[in-house]
Amino acid sequence: MKRLSIWTICLFILVTFAPTQQASAQKKDLTLEDYAQWQQLGVKRLSPDGSWFAYQVTPVEDDGWLAVKKVASTDETIFKFASRPFFSDDNNWLAFAIGVSKKESKKAEKADKPVKLKLGLMNLQTEDVDTLEYVQSFAFSEDGRFLAMRKYQDDKNKSDGSDLVIRDLAAGTNMLVGNVKEYAFSYEGALLAMVIDSYDELGNGIHLMDPAAGTTRVLTSNSVSFSNLEWSEDDYNLAFLEEVESEEATEGPDHLIHAYRGLDGGPRAAEHFLFNSAENEAFPEDHRIASEGSLAWSEDGKRVFLGLKDRAVERDRVNEEDDSESDENDSDGHDDEDGHDDENGHDDEDENSGDSDGKDADCDEDSDEDCDEDSETTNADRDKDLDPSGVDIWHWNDSSAQPQQKVRANRNRDATYLTAWTLDVNSIVKLADDDRQRVTLSGDESRAVLFDPTPYEPAFREKWNDIYVKEVDSGKETQVLERIESVQVSSGGKYILYWRDNSWNSIDLKTLVHTELTRDIPTRFNNFKAISGREADRAWGSGQWVEGDEWFLAYDEYDVYKIWADGSATERLTFGAEDRIRFRQQRLDFEEDDLKEDEDIYFSAYGDFTKYSGYFRLEKNQASEDAAQLVPLIYEGRSVSGLIRADDADVYVFQTQKADESPNFFAVSADFDSPVQQTNTNPQQDDFHWGKTELITYTNADGVELQGRLLYPANYEDGKQYPMMVYIYELRSQSLHSYTLPSRTNSYNQRRYSSEGYFVFEPDIIYKLRDPGKSAVDCIVPAVEQVLASGMIDPDQIGLTGHSWGAYQTAFVVSQTDMFAAAVAGAPLTNMISMYNSVYWNSGSSDASIFEVRQGRFPDPYWKDWDKFVDNSPVFNAESINTPLMIAFGDNDGAVDFNQGVEMYNTMRRMGKTFVMLVYEGENHGNRKKENQIDYANRSHDWFDHFLRGREASTWITDGIPYLEKELEKKKQTEAMEKKSDS
Repeated sequence: MKRLSIWTICLFILVTFAPTQQASAQKKDLTLEDYAQWQQLGVKRLSPDGSWFAYQVTPVEDDGWLAVKKVASTDETIFKFASRPFFSDDNNWLAFAIGVSKKESKKAEKADKPVKLKLGLMNLQTEDVDTLEYVQSFAFSEDGRFLAMRKYQDDKNKSDGSDLVIRDLAAGTNMLVGNVKEYAFSYEGALLAMVIDSYDELGNGIHLMDPAAGTTRVLTSNSVSFSNLEWSEDDYNLAFLEEVESEEATEGPDHLIHAYRGLDGGPRAAEHFLFNSAENEAFPEDHRIASEGSLAWSEDGKRVFLGLKDRAVERDRVNEEDDSESDENDSDGHDDEDGHDDENGHDDEDENSGDSDGKDADCDEDSDEDCDEDSETTNADRDKDLDPSGVDIWHWNDSSAQPQQKVRANRNRDATYLTAWTLDVNSIVKLADDDRQRVTLSGDESRAVLFDPTPYEPAFREKWNDIYVKEVDSGKETQVLERIESVQVSSGGKYILYWRDNSWNSIDLKTLVHTELTRDIPTRFNNFKAISGREADRAWGSGQWVEGDEWFLAYDEYDVYKIWADGSATERLTFGAEDRIRFRQQRLDFEEDDLKEDEDIYFSAYGDFTKYSGYFRLEKNQASEDAAQLVPLIYEGRSVSGLIRADDADVYVFQTQKADESPNFFAVSADFDSPVQQTNTNPQQDDFHWGKTELITYTNADGVELQGRLLYPANYEDGKQYPMMVYIYELRSQSLHSYTLPSRTNSYNQRRYSSEGYFVFEPDIIYKLRDPGKSAVDCIVPAVEQVLASGMIDPDQIGLTGHSWGAYQTAFVVSQTDMFAAAVAGAPLTNMISMYNSVYWNSGSSDASIFEVRQGRFPDPYWKDWDKFVDNSPVFNAESINTPLMIAFGDNDGAVDFNQGVEMYNTMRRMGKTFVMLVYEGENHGNRKKENQIDYANRSHDWFDHFLRGREASTWITDGIPYLEKELEKKKQTEAMEKKSDS
């Protein structure tokens, strides 16, 4: 088995200087001012022939860049502010977007001016670079000869079109086409289809350019809008939509759909097909062809798939232009906050409310005025200036709750019914409907698989569906399954694959015969380790199908199996269980839906208890047609990930890292010998003290062996005792080899704590049903005791922290033990009952499912399991908390309701406990504003430094900050920042 250490001698070939032994020995302590030197890797791309490599780099604080280099060379070219690299298919060019600095972007945002990107174009033969201004989007032709670049719209342009520049890359010449709204190169060759959209609409239409010949022809034109260009992958077939003018006020326009076959100008004349819903009697009544739905060609070119929408009549808004202000008085019947009287000493009620005759108070009964002139005024007249009510009706029969409907409103508004149009017979079959909106096509596109959730709505636990199969030609449908969560369709379209009763099962789509596939195999394909409260375990997972649908790949806990879809055979491909190595398929080609029969299969590998990782390849044995050999490519005591392969060559790139080795990319040939380092991130780390990591093994209260990651203080000395931070979530030991960038914006940054003299421990937590909090205690306490036995940690200086679910565990654990000297919890669940009844505002869904079938691990609702909900709630155990506890919330938290923090605050404050809640205005489940990120991180460190290390407490810890003082301080800071910005 290859060892990474054999080739690490090439790790530093890119370093431009080497520190002397004396300099390397004089390491420095890492400070906050040093963090900005660190950087992380981003997007990576190989040219199709594998000779060039491009990757993005993002510094911790500053602006990022794009680096471009030859795989075999150490030289590279840097492009500041660049991103989105794309190589041409002929390997001669690289195009990329160029933005602006973070400072300029923020300035533009404040000025409400969009940033306009540039385009960088690098000639890979000469390495010359050209820059083009104001390019919104770009695309290479399939043959790599041409580059299309669409400019930003002119601010004065009232149409949707803008200039499109088509560059002949070899000649260096440009062609300009104006008023282009959409464009698309054919998948073969270099035909360019364009939607023309002009202000006067006189030139609107579809233009087809052959850049090589320098010719353009108009496929169709009209004074309406065109859209939705879609080429087939073969045969130069093009489809698009043409808007239909109508006097009917509908929520969206109808469209004609055009399809052209054979536009390459070959011996076969191009065929034009047109579908007009108004002329087709089979077209679904009260529907329209909608541009919100994308178009797609069938592989055989016989059909186009499109989207339909209901032809709903547009509803007029009542008093749409009324801009009157609402009454400033309370409308809910409550008294003023400070008493019953207003500032004039009057009662809150209208002073004329006591008039029993109902007459207007301004009308004098004895005067000559006609007090009856308004007697015929109706309520409709009185209300004509009112806005429509904004009420939402939350109904018990709603299939999805109103908040979820609101979050999904745009998606639902744009949803369409998948429909098949068969060109030669001009027939149309609507595949989806109101109840079955989710549709999956079989691989051969002859059948549609429909999911119907309506019999099981509203769904509070698992999301069940009934499954139907519909023939695309005839529309005939058959129900094949009831009450199933999901199914897969084989890549060739012969089978449906589904999971039921802890076994994989198949349905032959021709015969509709069901076959149980894995029940008799002596292993467990069900994920029995995922404790969630579900009715049944989910599967460990599955991989690709082979071409022809004979078999597919399925996983158990550690290994990969071939499962024949007709139930005739199985074959174990890997043997990881014996060494607790988890194998999974590693896809390298995402353009092909299936595996070829003679194709090598790649697997990722991860050592469950060793934390080794890497890649293996299942190779066909040349000596035996049926045999295959599992070959280790790289498998090391570090994190090895992100394997990619060049499209047209056996050149591969992967990433490696350890806790003390910055991530880097390596290129390698098919044999994986002699990898060549492509990057050299964070060489400055050698100048600083850097803590090592250690894998800790312990047993929880139930005797289960678990592990945890222990990060040492950066300048650790034997014989000394140090404070320790314990960071928790669920399973954490898998991060043993993760390289943590030092950051001043992350409150839980392990490297910062290490550099400031803390141990950082991340233990694994496993769960029992109905006891998520106590499960955490049963894992965390023994884990900490195991580490304390080393004598390296001061038992009086241990802190506990976590975010979200980890924050819940933090808040609960300190209610069960006094082991921790201080704790910080970011957005914790505190009351399991009120949280169950809350809404996950980011998605609009009920939090009930989180408890019953996911992280909460309560299989029953709280009214059936009251005691367990109470026993595992921090707020109901707060009286036992003796640990100084700080929590943090964004007041717009859409994951854990902000009121969870309020409940804990009110409880702890009423009990007189040492407790602080930080509230960040406008923030969601995690702080997004840099100033808030820094603030939270600094206050967390202040909290632990005081309570763990005895350092002087900041005033906000001892006394808090009065609201008015905060406003004054904020004003001073704003003025100082503006002054600094102006200078």
